[in-house]
Amino acid sequence: MLQLNILALTALTQAYAQRMKAQGGGRILLVASVAAHMPAPLMVAYGASKAYVLSLGEALHVELAPQVGVTVLSPGYMETGFDEASGFRPNAATKRTALPPSTVARIGLGALFDGKASVVAGNANKVATCRSRSRTSLILPAATRSGC
Repeated sequence: MLQLNILALTALTQAYAQRMKAQGGGRILLVASVAAHMPAPLMVAYGASKAYVLSLGEALHVELAPQVGVTVLSPGYMETGFDEASGFRPNAATKRTALPPSTVARIGLGALFDGKASVVAGNANKVATCRSRSRTSLILPAATRSGC
């Protein structure tokens, strides 16, 4: 998973970003997760790898602008069939926050074409990530805090 979410993603993003820059522009949509915004017990490596995607994308949004637009999409749980294949059993609260993949894709593409650095898909997911960041900000130095 770390090979895919970190190493392969970084290599492909770098290769395409350089090509887009040389050709005068382009856009890149990276997919993180709400797990990138908070501690993820029982999914530690996954959450950490998605935090990397979020950090990389937000940094590249600044570094590659204005020629190449980079946006990071952070979806929450979606019913895609992956949970059945992986053995993941979401609880009822998680299922209530599920958005259709087509809605998540529209949110991500909308943010990409609007030039946003990142977007969290779904109101319940936005609340969860803001709450997590506000709790974390209590222990972080003021210079590292970001607002929700």
